[in-house]
Amino acid sequence: MIKLQKNKVLKEKLKRKLPADSRVLEDSELVYTVSAQEYWQQALLTEEETEIPKLREYIRRRLLDKKRRMVTKYVTEAFGLLLLTDSFSCTDNLPSEYLHVSGLRRSVEEKIQLLEKAIDQCFAHIVQPLQEGVRNARSSYQRILGACLVRSRGNQGFHQTLKAVCLKNGIYASRTLGRIDLNEAITQPIYEQIDPVFGGIFRSGKPTDGSALMPHIDAFKHSLQEKMMEIGIRNGWKYDGYKKSFLIQEISAILGGLEGHILRKKRRIYESLSTSVQNDLKPCYEENGATCMNIYKCMYVEAAQITGKKACERMKDVLRRGLDQQVAEGMFERAQERMQHQFHQLKNGITEKVKGSVTAMLTLASSQGDGLHKELADVKSEYKEMEKLHRSLREAAENALLRRAMQDFLLRMSPSKSGPPKT
Repeated sequence: MIKLQKNKVLKEKLKRKLPADSRVLEDSELVYTVSAQEYWQQALLTEEETEIPKLREYIRRRLLDKKRRMVTKYVTEAFGLLLLTDSFSCTDNLPSEYLHVSGLRRSVEEKIQLLEKAIDQCFAHIVQPLQEGVRNARSSYQRILGACLVRSRGNQGFHQTLKAVCLKNGIYASRTLGRIDLNEAITQPIYEQIDPVFGGIFRSGKPTDGSALMPHIDAFKHSLQEKMMEIGIRNGWKYDGYKKSFLIQEISAILGGLEGHILRKKRRIYESLSTSVQNDLKPCYEENGATCMNIYKCMYVEAAQITGKKACERMKDVLRRGLDQQVAEGMFERAQERMQHQFHQLKNGITEKVKGSVTAMLTLASSQGDGLHKELADVKSEYKEMEKLHRSLREAAENALLRRAMQDFLLRMSPSKSGPPKT
């Protein structure tokens, strides 16, 4: 029963933090009894009873899924290169290839502009929750800070903890009080407003209201591939021509690589609020040329230096005054601007990466071979082998999706458990 309760609590917590279609939310079990003290006494519990094998299998599946996606990415890129190499062996219609790819290049530029507008519209959804969160933070920061500074048992010993918090710029992992993060606590009202929208922006799946980023990139990929098919057929490329196949394959590889870039930026964007607040509350050093440096003490540094009688209360007063001053000077508004700037940088990064990679791809595809078809080795056997491997990986991914969908269906259809089995 305890395990079921903890599983439910953990899933509810993850639902507030993660997109609704996150894979981890599909798992029926999120809590494993591997920390049971009875296991280490071995005379009472076996390994199976502690669910260590189930946890081991869960970790194995997650690791294999990650490796499969990584291998698929590498195989896709290798497959595209083999397609290009084999296309150089074909001498048909070489003079007209440049004209065909020039048409593609113009189409790509138009579609990148459309993608940029779609990303702008997608990211615009975060503006209103950010503004509302800033208003909430301004009205509640004093109460939140006060709750962080009050201890039911009084200040005995707390001044040392508070000093450690100040020395570490507002963050301290206390052995007795747990983790203390004043920066995160102060920005929590903003996170409460943006979390649902932020999760929606970075979720996968089909778009509903245009607020999700990845569906726009998928739509861009499919529109490019369709345009390549259209131009290829209209201009006399064989339906299964190597040049067309290379272009379509490379588009998948290029845009597939964007996912990792977006995930890395996602964390930085999310943490930019608390990081901005932390930077505003710690010592600021500004260099003006090579000789002048302007330094002022922020509330953390000033509070950490307080000693003597009633040190704890005086430290709290410094923290309150310092925070009041920073809020009055627009600390929360700066945090909002910095997050929006991070979103703007992500948009620019996506469009620049797409433009650069697709331009390089089209440059390769427009090459007329320059006589390479006479010198390059025959790679048809390698191409066929890579094609077979690529197909098997794609089928494995599709089967995995079907299995997850079936498991989810069976889980929904099965009667709810009333409690743990009787022993």
